[in-house]
Amino acid sequence: MSDSCSAVSWFTHKARTRAQGWPCRLAFIFVALGLGCETSAVNPPDGGPVGVDAGPGPPATGNYSSYAAESARCAAELIRSTGTKHYVCDCKSGADAACQPGSDGNDGLSVATPKQLFATANTLFQMMPAGDTILLCKGGAFDGSNTGRFLNGNCRANNTCDVRDYVDTRNGHSDPNKKPMVFSSNGGQSAIFDLSDGDSYTHEEGYRFLNLDLEGRGAAPRAFLVYNDVSDVFICNNTINSFTSAVIQNESSCGGSCPATPAPNRRLTVRGNLFTNNPAIAFLGSGDSQVVEYNYFDHNGNGSIFNHPFYLNGFSWNGGGIASQNEVVRGNEFYHSNIGSGGCAGTILNGHGRHANTTIEANIITELAGTAGSGCWGISQDTGGYPNAEGFTNLIIRANRVTNVGSNSIGTMMCVNCTIENNLIVQDSGTLGADAIVIPAKGRSGVAAGSLTTTGMMIRNNTIWFSAGNGTGIRLDSDGATGTSNVITNNAVVVNGSSSPFNCFSLNQPASSYYLDHNDCYFPNLAATRWEENRGATLSAWRTFSGLDMLSITSNPLFTNPGSNFTTQANSPLRSAGDTGDRQFAPTDILGQTRALPPDIGAYNH
Repeated sequence: MSDSCSAVSWFTHKARTRAQGWPCRLAFIFVALGLGCETSAVNPPDGGPVGVDAGPGPPATGNYSSYAAESARCAAELIRSTGTKHYVCDCKSGADAACQPGSDGNDGLSVATPKQLFATANTLFQMMPAGDTILLCKGGAFDGSNTGRFLNGNCRANNTCDVRDYVDTRNGHSDPNKKPMVFSSNGGQSAIFDLSDGDSYTHEEGYRFLNLDLEGRGAAPRAFLVYNDVSDVFICNNTINSFTSAVIQNESSCGGSCPATPAPNRRLTVRGNLFTNNPAIAFLGSGDSQVVEYNYFDHNGNGSIFNHPFYLNGFSWNGGGIASQNEVVRGNEFYHSNIGSGGCAGTILNGHGRHANTTIEANIITELAGTAGSGCWGISQDTGGYPNAEGFTNLIIRANRVTNVGSNSIGTMMCVNCTIENNLIVQDSGTLGADAIVIPAKGRSGVAAGSLTTTGMMIRNNTIWFSAGNGTGIRLDSDGATGTSNVITNNAVVVNGSSSPFNCFSLNQPASSYYLDHNDCYFPNLAATRWEENRGATLSAWRTFSGLDMLSITSNPLFTNPGSNFTTQANSPLRSAGDTGDRQFAPTDILGQTRALPPDIGAYNH
């Protein structure tokens, strides 16, 4: 699979992504000059979907970028001038018609004298000094079925060892816009790029992998395996297709040589990659300062509730749990997820274990209306039934767009001082009983002793749209114990259907556990709607019972285009109507832009 940045594809890309034309334009100029640049991600995957559930993401706005921009940025990165460059070119099945293989008898030190085999590239990688680069020819195809580990103790975070692409400029050179393909059909192989040192637990760091087309051909287990104290790994603008699981970062044992203080993997960055047709898990991993951002996921997962396109797992150490710190999941796009015999059947962006200071923001999760099963949850950070204590501290879930998933759009549990803000949740599947935001996401049966109990939640400035009834806007019930200091403010909830019951809120803890105000719940056609499911059929009744929501409203929010554009019209009652307390409003909006005061209700600020 490959994409191009031809003149035609660039104009197509620009039309699709509006303000994101500049990265592709820059890369197109580099290609025209023969400098070995490409934008491999300007189009959806070959034969991919078009329309509401596909295509590159929104333009970079405010503090957020996009998949199209970040993949193009890595594609346009010039080959560094420092260090020794090792050129390798092979022309196995799938290569461009003009591909010319090198020879392992060559010195591999120039475009004119490339070596040939990927196994040779593997051997060179294992022994080369820090700062060297393995270059694979564009248009080439390499057999990566029987390589050793990609380990090198010389590499450093500030002087990395790179594997990436180059343009072969020999006679009739191959398509400069076709990524070098590395394939494997070896079901017994750990990974094409196996960055593990088994049980020796020796620290390695400083690897970069850019602009490759990695093909598992329905048989290979993984493209990347990052295992046992491997840090500062950068994976960008790669196509990763048809592996069982595409990228795995894990750390579970150290054999007989355990260090006194175990160290998790650190600073893995996975950015601007295209993940397609990986039936188990496209990304699984956890580690300190791990960043997975601006990737495009399409047709990953196979319908099992145990498989997920994205799985933020827990770090375990010889049977004990250690909280991973400061992880970021940002700006990724998910389409056609976890599809088995029918529609989506499992959680799309999933997390279990112990984590502290995780941020999940600006992700786009979209399924076609009516195709998701009830188990197709959007974002859920919850229990995996691990034998060790689980929980999330200071988790932030913000500025995500979740559309037409199953019974839970966004959920968590075992969460202390966590924030859910600025999310846009759209549900057009009226026959499915669904909660937009739900805490706890699961019951606590099987939760290990010592797991956290939820308290100090902040749910603020979310926009929730149901085109039909049969669900709940925001559910915050007790989770292991009665929580305190739970804030639910500045949320806009709309149910536009005319049948089936709907609850704006469901809150089973004492009123003293909550602070609610400046919320809008609008239900023009559904008389069966309750403001609060358990103790407040109407806003007035809820106020009388709880003393809360005294400045909340049931007004038409006057969205710019209800159902598709959730910015507000000039006379919207949401404008400048939000709570201004310290914990009551999100300081930025869904676009990452600073909110003026007083803030608007809902995810968008005018």
